[in-house]
Amino acid sequence: MRVGSVDYEFICGSDVVRDGMYMEVRITETNPSRQIAEVFYSDVLATFTLSCFEQDIPFEVTALP
Repeated sequence: MRVGSVDYEFICGSDVVRDGMYMEVRITETNPSRQIAEVFYSDVLATFTLSCFEQDIPFEVTALP
């Protein structure tokens, strides 16, 4: 996904240790790519948690349909 002049990628996976699933948001223009946010779904609690690791993340990046 491109917003303005920045390219973002989304990586999804299963987390056995935390017992749930995650989706990382990364900026691809850095080497290595830089993680800026994570959404985690807990199978235990049945809840979502959004963690932002940088300020000023564009709304379009966090509001995927």
